Amino acid sequence: MRGAALGLAGLALLAGCGEAKRVPVADAPVRQAEAVPAASAGPPVLTDAAERGEKGARNVLLEFARAIEMKRFGAASALLGPAGAQWGEGELARRFAGMGRLTVAVGDGTMEGAAGSSYYSVPLSVTGADREGRPARIAGEAMVRRVNDVDGATAAQLRWHFASLRLDGVSPRP
Repeated sequence: MRGAALGLAGLALLAGCGEAKRVPVADAPVRQAEAVPAASAGPPVLTDAAERGEKGARNVLLEFARAIEMKRFGAASALLGPAGAQWGEGELARRFAGMGRLTVAVGDGTMEGAAGSSYYSVPLSVTGADREGRPARIAGEAMVRRVNDVDGATAAQLRWHFASLRLDGVSPRP
C-alpha cells in the first residue's frame, strides 16, 4: 500500500513537470510479488493453556474434518492413529465413495476428566449426495483424549489424539 502511494506521488510529480516518461509494458521492470501465506495446512497454533483445553481438542477434530472434506483419507487415517486402526485410508475412501462433495459438521462437545486424562466427545455428521444425487448422511461420534501432565507421560500422550471414532453406529468391517 505504501509503495503504491509513493508510486502515485512520483507520477504526480512527473505529470506536474509535463515530461512524464512513458515506459512500454514490455520494458517495465518486473517486481517480485510478495509471498501470500498459503491456506493453513494444519490447525492454528494455540497457547499452552488453550492447547490443553477444549480448543486444543477441537483443533484435532477440525483437522480430521478438513481432511475428510478434502478427501485426503490417508491424512485423516493418520490423525486417527492406533485408536482408529480399523479406519485405514481404504476404509475411509470406501465409506465415502460416491458421495460427491463432502461436508463434515463437528457438533458441540462434552469435556470429561478421569484418572489423569481429559476426554472430549463430539457428534459428527458427514453429508454429501449419493451417485443418483440424493442427499446422503453418515453420522457418528468422535472422542479425543489427552493425559493431563502426568509425570512420565510421553509427548504423544500429552497431545490430544483420537481415542475412538464411530460412524453410522457401526464399526467398519475388520
